[in-house]
Amino acid sequence: RPDKKVSAAARFAFVSRLRRFLLHHYLPCNRSIFSKIKDPVFLLIFLATILPIPGLRVMMMSVILAMLICPCPADEYQLVNFIVCFKASQFVGSGFASLAIGAAQYFGCYVLHKESTSEGILRCVELSGPSSMFGLQLLDYLGSMLMIWVAEASRPRCKQSDRGVKTRMSKLLSWDLLCFIGSALLLLSLTTTTCDLALPERRVFQTPEFITNL
Repeated sequence: RPDKKVSAAARFAFVSRLRRFLLHHYLPCNRSIFSKIKDPVFLLIFLATILPIPGLRVMMMSVILAMLICPCPADEYQLVNFIVCFKASQFVGSGFASLAIGAAQYFGCYVLHKESTSEGILRCVELSGPSSMFGLQLLDYLGSMLMIWVAEASRPRCKQSDRGVKTRMSKLLSWDLLCFIGSALLLLSLTTTTCDLALPERRVFQTPEFITNL
């Protein structure tokens, strides 16, 4: 029907305008970093990617990635730039900022419960510590790993594909994956040595020792 065709065309035009608006403000081709930091839209997107809120960065960057690879083949430079920007924001948000906030939370638990027993401090860490949102943080970690590999898998279909860049980026992402697996194995070894494994599996992941190790 003509009405349905007009409605579909209007929706496609709206999505195209939204795609053009977001990509031009976040990944412009004609602006330097000094020009971008004066753009409030860029600053909002940038803050959304570095705030240590589980899932926020993954959701925001997944929208950007979908707009890069759809509806036409992405540019290889944009995909490589996306991977680098994503890993940089992950280092700042999930790395440095989460480390600072976690240290502040541990210090707060110590200050508030230093006069009580050690059980009070452990209880505070369990309820208000840096890993009190374990499920959301796990989804954030897995989403971060999956997204960069989706971007890497989309590179062979780019308009211009450089074999040398592909090989170097694949090696870097493989090293990133090995570091993640090594961290998971270290967490597993700490769990087996510090936690009471006689507890049910669900209770082990809720113990203050496991949360502190994480």
